[in-house]
Amino acid sequence: MASKTHSNRLRLAALLLIFSVVCAFLVFSRGVNQTSQAEPRPQSEKNSALPAPPEEQNQAANTAEKQDQAPVTPVSPVTADEQNPAPGTAETRPRPAGIELEIAEIPWAQVRIGLDLAELGIVKSLQDGQNRISITQMPQGAQAGLVILRVDPNLYEFTLHMASEDGKLRSLQEHAQTNNLLAVINAGMYLPDNLTSTGFMQSSSHINNPRIASRYGAFFMAGPDDPALPQAAVREREELETSLEELIGHYAITVQNLRLFGSNAKVLWPESGNTHSISAMADDAEGNLLLILCRAALSPADFSRVLLELPLSCRVAMYLEGGGQAGLLVKFPQGGMAEKVWRGKRNSFIPMEGPSNAALPNVIGLRPRQP
Repeated sequence: MASKTHSNRLRLAALLLIFSVVCAFLVFSRGVNQTSQAEPRPQSEKNSALPAPPEEQNQAANTAEKQDQAPVTPVSPVTADEQNPAPGTAETRPRPAGIELEIAEIPWAQVRIGLDLAELGIVKSLQDGQNRISITQMPQGAQAGLVILRVDPNLYEFTLHMASEDGKLRSLQEHAQTNNLLAVINAGMYLPDNLTSTGFMQSSSHINNPRIASRYGAFFMAGPDDPALPQAAVREREELETSLEELIGHYAITVQNLRLFGSNAKVLWPESGNTHSISAMADDAEGNLLLILCRAALSPADFSRVLLELPLSCRVAMYLEGGGQAGLLVKFPQGGMAEKVWRGKRNSFIPMEGPSNAALPNVIGLRPRQP
């Protein structure tokens, strides 16, 4: 009897071992398959964007040659704004996800006068063979999938902080503390030197990148010298009534990045994009600025559709950063200026939130406007 029991135990142990090996092989195979099918990624998680299209790389190399420097390659997402739409027939292209709104209006909560915050839930599912993205009220006790800070630029001024100016990389919290900021968000993607923006970037006191990327279609501008101009706005090339260089000269801050969509509400990104967290900025029909962090892993195309479906009246939206580097900080007046930080998630087989103290070279900040 003892011998039979021992034999049964050996069989069970052998079966468990075989099952573990098969599971490990399936996980490994899935990871390899995802890696082989994924679009190219940068070597560092510090900039979670895709390599620039050949035209942009050549332009960077030509500029570097003129400056007698080694050419650098911008690390930036490839969008429909920069290349032809994804190849393939309608049957072979990825199907866009369906967006379902389970809220009738945005649940804004006032942080301060002219500063409102909304936290929403995002649920991804597969229904009838199609991806579905449901936008919900934030579940009790859960973390928000989408965070939006609405700013009245007539009451708050935007600031730009660049490590290339003072030589120091700082976290969102350190930027807020050092510069006495009420809110902080990424200012955009950057080159492998961990300093230089991939698009044009300057403040009234410092130029981070003097080169206007020919295929970057969005410009955040703030601090005009002409009262007839908006205090802050996200502009696109097609809507400029004057030359770009002339308009830049009227603003204290200009940051150039990729468009998610323009005033025609057309999504500019291909359906084949990777899924990851995204920080972004947009302006609405009333002239407010929206600082946005999508913590849920969405493709830029699906994220764009979410913004367009929500009752936000978004006009132009601009991509800032993706993956674990994406983040948003907001300070609250209650409890001695308590602050909250939302972080994006790293791109991995098991998505993990980015480090709370991640050092960022360039950020956009917010302060009360002085009378």
